Amino acid sequence: MDLSGFLSWKEKTIVGASLTISAPTGQYDPTVLVNTGTNRWGIKPEIGLSHRWGRWVLDTYGGVWFFTENPEFFSHNQ
Repeated sequence: MDLSGFLSWKEKTIVGASLTISAPTGQYDPTVLVNTGTNRWGIKPEIGLSHRWGRWVLDTYGGVWFFTENPEFFSHNQ
């Protein structure tokens, strides 16, 4: 894009998406009552939107975490 094209460019609606994955790299610790560690998979899909109205810009996004079952969450404790 040349300089004149860059100066006259106007932002329109932009939509983006992402996916975050957390691998189960943690380990169960039997000395702790509640184990919230990373011994389970986590997946976070996310979507974002940006739109310009004159001098105003609206940016918004939303995402949610999904976790696999954590069978060691509250077990093996005396």
